Amino acid sequence: IMAEQFGLLEQGRYRVVIEKVGAYERPTRYKFYFGVVMAAILEKCADRFQIINPRTGETSPPRTTEDVHEIMKAIYNPVTIITPKGATNSGGTTTNLSDGEFIREYMEAIMAEFSAPPYNVEFKDADEWRAEMKAKHEFQNG
Repeated sequence: IMAEQFGLLEQGRYRVVIEKVGAYERPTRYKFYFGVVMAAILEKCADRFQIINPRTGETSPPRTTEDVHEIMKAIYNPVTIITPKGATNSGGTTTNLSDGEFIREYMEAIMAEFSAPPYNVEFKDADEWRAEMKAKHEFQNG
């Protein structure tokens, strides 16, 4: 398949990058997280958060699920980075979390807080969502 695809390219130079994916960096565990949890937070209450551009000082609400994810990492998976110039706080990567840690200690903590006041976000049930995705996949693949 790759040889066929490369054969279809126009003549010229290309850069191909192949990177090893982390042990827990699987897109399947992020489908519900980004497709339901981050999307619901973005839709319902993203305007309660602001992102400050350190170069310009301008603020803006999160505009994408990736923006919301960065905020959630800073709140629910914080790390402190120490440099010769001092310490700074940041959101740690979630790919280093096992599936159990990601679901129980990270995602469920987010859902618990955001389903309560003052946010009152209503999240779709994971089993219901899986059934919808399965039906959609079966419909698409006839």
